[in-house]
Amino acid sequence: NPVLAIEGNPKPGNNRNRAQGRAFTLCVAEAPQDPNVVTGMDWLSKLRAKIVCFEKIVQIPLPNGDILEVHGERPEGNLKQLKTMKVNKSKPKDIPVVREFPDVFPEDLLSLPPSREIEFRIDLIHGVMPVAKSPYRLAPIEMQELANQLKELQDKG
Repeated sequence: NPVLAIEGNPKPGNNRNRAQGRAFTLCVAEAPQDPNVVTGMDWLSKLRAKIVCFEKIVQIPLPNGDILEVHGERPEGNLKQLKTMKVNKSKPKDIPVVREFPDVFPEDLLSLPPSREIEFRIDLIHGVMPVAKSPYRLAPIEMQELANQLKELQDKG
């Protein structure tokens, strides 16, 4: 399914830049070993990488002190906005966890259950008072020490 990127002013007839792409939800084990597949930012954080967005450069410090620079490709024109994006509707059998536990997921499971409006309420009994019980069962000396510690923390901000 295509991703349509529109260059410049999004008016009809100004659709020169038509980029094609796909979006998938993957776990790391499912992702192909391809450097063009972005699977997250955790690995960049662990490597203490710096991203220079305008220049499309990722700088990764190496153990020997050098810096590895990965240069991205610059498009001919300026990409201004992502206009539309279509995603394939996945089937339960396409999801690895569902395949791994077939006894938990029924065959006719097509989607999540519909959202339902749920009324939440707590029924109170007329004339009954709330329970008056101290939250801490401490000796007076311990309670004073706790109060002092909380006051110190509050003063520190």
